[in-house]
Amino acid sequence: MSKKRTQNTAAKNPDARAWAEIDLKSLSHNLSVLRGLLPESCTLMAVVKADAYGHGAVRVSKELYKLGVRFFCVATIDEGIELRKGGVKGDVLVLGYTPPSRFGQLRRYSLTQTVVDFGHALLLREYKKPVRVHIKIDTGMYRFGEPSENIDRIIEIFKMENLRIGGIFTHLCFSDSTSGKAESATSMQVKRFDNLLEQLKKRGIALPKTHVQSSYGVLNYPELNYDYARVGLALYGAIDNAMLFREEPLELRPVLSIKARVALVRDLRAGAAAGYGLDFVAARDMKIAMVSIGYADGIPRGISGKAAWAGVNGRMAPIIGRVCMDSLMIDVTEIEGLSRDDVVTVMGGASSQALSAVQMSGLCDAIPNEFLSRLGKRPERVYSDI
Repeated sequence: MSKKRTQNTAAKNPDARAWAEIDLKSLSHNLSVLRGLLPESCTLMAVVKADAYGHGAVRVSKELYKLGVRFFCVATIDEGIELRKGGVKGDVLVLGYTPPSRFGQLRRYSLTQTVVDFGHALLLREYKKPVRVHIKIDTGMYRFGEPSENIDRIIEIFKMENLRIGGIFTHLCFSDSTSGKAESATSMQVKRFDNLLEQLKKRGIALPKTHVQSSYGVLNYPELNYDYARVGLALYGAIDNAMLFREEPLELRPVLSIKARVALVRDLRAGAAAGYGLDFVAARDMKIAMVSIGYADGIPRGISGKAAWAGVNGRMAPIIGRVCMDSLMIDVTEIEGLSRDDVVTVMGGASSQALSAVQMSGLCDAIPNEFLSRLGKRPERVYSDI
């Protein structure tokens, strides 16, 4: 093994073609920043669904638990089971629908289930064994949840004997925008939820824990004071500051970077075309490098032909031609000394001169949540707290 290769990678496999580096120190920093934004009475609930947005749910959850986080939420029962089998402690809330055939696993793995509507509550009641639940309330998104105006039905859910109700919550549909329409919609949802809580108290219902905000809800509406805040994207440092009301950018750090090796460097003469469809035509004599990562690894094909770049030795190297399934091309004409097996940072934030998750997703009309959660399994996840 060459000395150069050892120095160029933090991957467990020194010959890895591509990998994702997860900076646990940045995760800790982001957690501290976000806790500082929350009211003292509000507890952060970490969202680790979709493999913790591509960061590795089990490892990230264990790290967060070490840092004092005791509440987690996932999208599916299988994600919850994965955490338990991986040794993750704390409360785990399943946000999505779980069918009756799997209610036994909720108990076996000590998971808390979301009641997605009144009909789901009836199914849980028919199970006739104690199940820990949170009740989801629809306040205007018209997705999951029992409509907030159905007070009698919601009270009936509270009275179902085998449901151990530990929380009641809603979800804001427009908190990631600073438009007047967004503010109005958020205000309406909060008002409906608060009105429901008041009605429940008047009807003699002891309220469980409450939660409303996700990441952008915390950042744009920090004055809202509920028991939990469900924070995902912000923990991973992939927030778009353009969607925040605050004038000063929030000092969150990207947790994940994507790196890959140069497979070869070659000359491309002026007028020569390269890649699928021969879309890229060299306007001058140039050097190009083939990088061992592509859309099967999670790099969006939609960045092809856009103003995308990678980071190479602290320099910006334009991504050219179409992103392939297993590789992509970069222009390294202005970068001297690059050779096979050298490391390219394909995504990793401004400090590495590579695209950030926000920039990369924006180039293909997506959002960072989508990009990060669709990262492929081929790149090894490597964790560092240095």
